[in-house]
Amino acid sequence: MSTNGKSYAQSVLEGYAGTLKRLQDRYASVVADIDREYKLKNKEIDSEAKKKKSVADASNKVSLHNTKSSLLDKGLSHSGESAQADIDHNLARNYAFSEIEEDASREKAQNENARAKAKSTAFTDYLNSVNEAEAKMNSAYADQLNADREYEAERDDEKHDRYVENREYEAERENEVFDRYVTNREYEAEREDEAYDRYADQRDYNAEQGEGSNGGSGSNGSGKTSGSKTDDRIDPDISPQDFVDKIKMNYYSQAYPTEEKRKAAIRKVIDVIINDQTLTYSYRHQVKIYAKAMGLY
Repeated sequence: MSTNGKSYAQSVLEGYAGTLKRLQDRYASVVADIDREYKLKNKEIDSEAKKKKSVADASNKVSLHNTKSSLLDKGLSHSGESAQADIDHNLARNYAFSEIEEDASREKAQNENARAKAKSTAFTDYLNSVNEAEAKMNSAYADQLNADREYEAERDDEKHDRYVENREYEAERENEVFDRYVTNREYEAEREDEAYDRYADQRDYNAEQGEGSNGGSGSNGSGKTSGSKTDDRIDPDISPQDFVDKIKMNYYSQAYPTEEKRKAAIRKVIDVIINDQTLTYSYRHQVKIYAKAMGLY
């Protein structure tokens, strides 16, 4: 993976981290709602128990008042029966209160159980959601990781293809440069041959004119015929191309402070050849053309 070439697998993990955070927040919210409902239910139970105690207390007081009134009518208001009535009504009141408190405790226990069950269900749902999200995350991460690898492999293939194309292009350019050199060399050679033929024809013509004025003598006193087309200039055995390549190889095997100084030294040597009048014009000209084609002159 190249995250220069962008890796998206890490972004998959980051995206699911947000999903897991949302699941955690939702679970915390559900638990908070369960606790709020639990507390509200307990308050309702306490309030209802208080109301029932008030009703029971009021009923007991009315009953005691009626009993006292009946005993008073009978002249027994200070009798043992009156004292017993107080005891009986207090017992009845306490018993009623006890039943009310037991009912309230039972309802609170049920409320506690309901809260515990709701929290357990919420936690189970939370874990299932987390496991499902993590399973999807792992699958998506693996898929994206493979996609990233395939993308990088394709990028590498594209780079290699461009390298091959550039290499082929450069090879074609070099072939074109050499072809132009060969074409120019052949053209210049033809031009040189034409120029030399014109020179030779003119020389022969001048020689013939000279012979006519000298009584038709065909000798110039040196034993050579004036109309000879012999060219005594040197045509080296090494080809212009090989000669330039040899110079390049020689100077590129040596150390120079700068590339410009290296090429200046090469140009100096090539200048000597180009300006050497003992060499044929064709050879010197071909050296010049090839050196230019190679970027050395």
